[in-house]
Amino acid sequence: MPRVTVYKRPKSDASNNTITKFSNTRQHNYLKYWRVVRYWAHRKYGLSTEQIEMLLYLYDKPLFSRTDFKTFEGLLSWDKTRLKEFVDKGLIVVWREHVGYKKQAKMYELSIKSKRICSSIYKKLSQEEHIPENPNNNPVFKGNGYADKMYRKLMKQMNTKRDE
Repeated sequence: MPRVTVYKRPKSDASNNTITKFSNTRQHNYLKYWRVVRYWAHRKYGLSTEQIEMLLYLYDKPLFSRTDFKTFEGLLSWDKTRLKEFVDKGLIVVWREHVGYKKQAKMYELSIKSKRICSSIYKKLSQEEHIPENPNNNPVFKGNGYADKMYRKLMKQMNTKRDE
């Protein structure tokens, strides 16, 4: 049952003594821990923010062409070799080669690794899944830097909030 906080108007406003109620919970709160989950994905898989965003954009497309890739790429910083880098890293695989005489474009799909990364990100954002606190599964718990320390604290808080 959601908690409700009751606020009363100050006594100086005698004209209207109504009580206003505000709910502390929101129905959709997926992006609250976006920064934490993004940092986890960055450290775990070595992906930049732009790469994570591109994978999330392509996640719901079973197959896509270079044109589909370029559509979202227009929002990112200029990088002529981005698609080739994704293919070289194994994040995107070629589904069909270009067939010139039939005028069929080269088609791509996300690799199994990319699909698992995106699925894991969505599960963590919706709090269906914990962020691991084991240093073997989460490089943030190995690091000694200040940023790692602060993100560790938030990850633990996120996990305990999920358990409530």
